[in-house]
Amino acid sequence: MDYLKLFTSLLIVVSAIFGLNRVASAQNVPRYIYLGDHQGMPVLFDTESQAGTTYKIYIGNGGRMTEITLQASCNESRLFIINYALYKVDNNQPKLLSQDTKVEEIEFNPKSILGSPMVAVCKKIGASGW
Repeated sequence: MDYLKLFTSLLIVVSAIFGLNRVASAQNVPRYIYLGDHQGMPVLFDTESQAGTTYKIYIGNGGRMTEITLQASCNESRLFIINYALYKVDNNQPKLLSQDTKVEEIEFNPKSILGSPMVAVCKKIGASGW
């Protein structure tokens, strides 16, 4: 019976990985863009979450997932974390463990994991200088 659970879990993980590569729009942009690893954990930019200059980054860690919502100020090259949520993923269902909505400015670095999507976001909205 444990083999069946292991196999099912493996299928879910494989499905999720292939699901990340699905097309988000007619522009052939994937829903999630892999940004790299942060302390050995995969970091993904959710292209469908973008609303104006707000976007989300996900960091996976086994049975947990961190969701970071960022707000870009393109004209000023400033970046803010506006929401930080930690989820426990159990049976493919996320459960919110903690959340912090304190606004915190972070240094904008276009080569950093949190800052690199800001370049794409600012270009997408047509901000001057991007």
